[in-house]
Amino acid sequence: MSYDLVPGMRVVCVNSEDHRRYGDEIMPEVGVVYTIRMAGLDEIDGNSLLRLREIINEERLYWCAALGRHVFLEPCFDAEWFRPLDERRLDVFREALKKAPDPKVREEA
Repeated sequence: MSYDLVPGMRVVCVNSEDHRRYGDEIMPEVGVVYTIRMAGLDEIDGNSLLRLREIINEERLYWCAALGRHVFLEPCFDAEWFRPLDERRLDVFREALKKAPDPKVREEA
């Protein structure tokens, strides 16, 4: 990954694999914008992991094969599933929206 993902940064989900263990965990959806709540490294394999402000799953016991035991945690998502949102490109779009006519106001003929 050639960019730093930090809390507060907005990202877009580009890939999502369903790793639900209990079946009711909320998973990120491809194409949806999220805000990073926590960014860190997996202590076992060093993979970058994220938690998102818009998705908060319940802390539960999950089996960790690498440790050979259960761990109590809120699931994280693989940082490789996300790309930073380019806020500068969004600003151009927002400016264009400000100049657009209000669709609720109809011009009288």
